[in-house]
Amino acid sequence: MKKETYLDVLLKTLEGQQNHYDIEDKLMPNEGMCLDAISNLFDLATVPAALIQFYTKFESIEFMAPRQMRNFSVNELQRNVKQEYLIVFGSVDEVQLAYDTRSLNAAGEWTIVNGDNEYVITKTLASFYTNKLWAWIKRGKKIWEEEVF
Repeated sequence: MKKETYLDVLLKTLEGQQNHYDIEDKLMPNEGMCLDAISNLFDLATVPAALIQFYTKFESIEFMAPRQMRNFSVNELQRNVKQEYLIVFGSVDEVQLAYDTRSLNAAGEWTIVNGDNEYVITKTLASFYTNKLWAWIKRGKKIWEEEVF
């Protein structure tokens, strides 16, 4: 029996939420397209496996309502103008979401940060897509900044 991954959970969650939220998720039509696009930006040997797995499953994800979040397609990934080591992969409410590509973190992934000020959002894609994303979409929690109590 195949172990369920966070991508499987994300797919199920997206399917279950289609009636409640305005979501457009585009599945990646071709794994080869993904690898070609990623290799145009990076040496594939330096790219975290989780990132390749994400982009071989999804081309992009966009939430239009109740709150906006956009995960760029692999062809839209771009280097941050101010900090070359930040790769902007999406946006939440006009805030850039970026991968910090300087090094792999303890989870073997690039840390996900606010592309404007480098506030650490989370260390893994699994955490981002199963926890942080829904905290923003469902509850309006500003995941890109420190929570003040």
